[in-house]
Amino acid sequence: MIVAQLPPNSSHRSRITNTGLTSSRNLVLRRPSYRPSQRPKPLPPDPGAGSAKPRQPQQQQHPQQQKQQEVHMGTLGKLMGGVRTSQDELVDYLIRSKLVKTARVAEAMRQVDRGKYINPAFATMADAYQDRPLAIGEGQTISAPHMHAVCLELLEPFLQPGARVLDVGSGSGYLSACMAKLLSPDGHVLGVEKVPELVVHANNALQVLGGMTAGGC
Repeated sequence: MIVAQLPPNSSHRSRITNTGLTSSRNLVLRRPSYRPSQRPKPLPPDPGAGSAKPRQPQQQQHPQQQKQQEVHMGTLGKLMGGVRTSQDELVDYLIRSKLVKTARVAEAMRQVDRGKYINPAFATMADAYQDRPLAIGEGQTISAPHMHAVCLELLEPFLQPGARVLDVGSGSGYLSACMAKLLSPDGHVLGVEKVPELVVHANNALQVLGGMTAGGC
């Protein structure tokens, strides 16, 4: 990294513009250097490198432990607005929480069933309508519904019919689908995702919604 340094005891003033740092006097560009005593110490060798143990199969829970976990999850569900079983119940919860504020966003989210965008290998339909992120594979997640609601509400003034939107890192495709509903009937959303497996999964969900596809790169 190159840094700009001014001469010592200088009263010179610089200003920031949209093109970078400008000045009426020449700046001295120097690379930061370490003194011998300041050089960072090398990291010790990793004793476990290249010798990772295979993951052990998960032990079956004792019935009492399983019951305690179910009680805990039930309490957590109440704190998060109760357990929901449909997309309409999920959107109603977001409206009550004042996260969805406009009728257009509410209608768009009602038309895009989150249950179609989860990965059955990592989550169940019962998980789909809870306000939490869910794994969809390849180390990625579908964001929590409240995050989608916040994004859509912030962008709603710009997501008007006929607009064009680029969604970089479209992942599950859920947010792209919601934006497409807001832009209909003649808008256009291009979702770009670099993970091929996620593109396939998103395309399957989007085609169920209405013949839409996501772009991969």
